[in-house]
Amino acid sequence: MKWVANIILFLLLLINSFILWINYDHKEEFVIDIDDKYNQQYFSDNYKTAIYSNRVIAKDCEVFFGNDTCESFNISQLLTDDILFFRFSGNFCDGCNEFVIRKLQEHFDNFSHNDKIVLLGKNINPRLKENYNGKKVLSYKNDYLGLPFEELDFPFMFVIDENRLVKMIFLPDKTFPGYFDSYLKFIKETGVAN
Repeated sequence: MKWVANIILFLLLLINSFILWINYDHKEEFVIDIDDKYNQQYFSDNYKTAIYSNRVIAKDCEVFFGNDTCESFNISQLLTDDILFFRFSGNFCDGCNEFVIRKLQEHFDNFSHNDKIVLLGKNINPRLKENYNGKKVLSYKNDYLGLPFEELDFPFMFVIDENRLVKMIFLPDKTFPGYFDSYLKFIKETGVAN
């Protein structure tokens, strides 16, 4: 009887995946030339994950900059235009977080003064929240945005528009810096964070 339940569960998951695949409306695309199969698989997995996580409406959660929880506000107040977020955790490797910051500084000369690039931190040392590479860190007050990756601690990039629609999710990996460069070039070409 257990195997019947497993087969039914498998078929339901298969049907759900097929329905998601049919209903996906692909609007944005960027292409990277990839030589070897390992890199192709990495990029393919990353891209598929990002595609399925796009089109999520973020919760209008309460956030605050730096350490001042009394000055909290709803995140929708930031979203007057497309905003590029770097979501990271103090529980993840510092080298990986620093890699993303260095790349952002390379691609955006005005990084520390650019209001359209926001660092969104979780479990960050309070001392660093006030000035993390020239920017104040945005923190959640009580609840998260409700994105699929938020439960995990690895860093990721995404854009939220004025309607709280999440798009252009990317998981940077310091072992593949060229992919992240291409992502940031694509972000600049679309006019986000300029």
